[in-house]
Amino acid sequence: MARLTDDAARTQRLRADFRALMQSTREHLATLYAGNASEEDKRAGKAAEFATMRTEYERMKAAWGGVPAFDRWFAAGANNAGIAAAGLYNDRVPQFAALIAAESGDLPRFYARVRQLAAMPKAEREATLARLTPGVQSAAVK
Repeated sequence: MARLTDDAARTQRLRADFRALMQSTREHLATLYAGNASEEDKRAGKAAEFATMRTEYERMKAAWGGVPAFDRWFAAGANNAGIAAAGLYNDRVPQFAALIAAESGDLPRFYARVRQLAAMPKAEREATLARLTPGVQSAAVK
């Protein structure tokens, strides 16, 4: 049981590291794209940012003892769409964790609540999710 607990904690640490890397990359790219640089300079900056992200991932992987936790994500071709998708998912983790906690871990009730959320208009869904974690604002609603 202790090994299972240790493995779960390690997995959580790896995911947290990856989420932090994605968030940092998103922030750097957003700053770059919002700037006054030429399109050519923005493309060069984007390429540099993706190279930095890849280098940072390799450093993290080495610190993890070589665990290839996210190699497949990088092999699929890291791009803006992948970073955006990872960000949308990661931005919602605290809210869905709060939602499952509100349902006392009952997965059928949790899934029923998620279906209700999915049926709501976007603004109402965003507001409902925001109320689950006061003080934590999703990048999706910033």
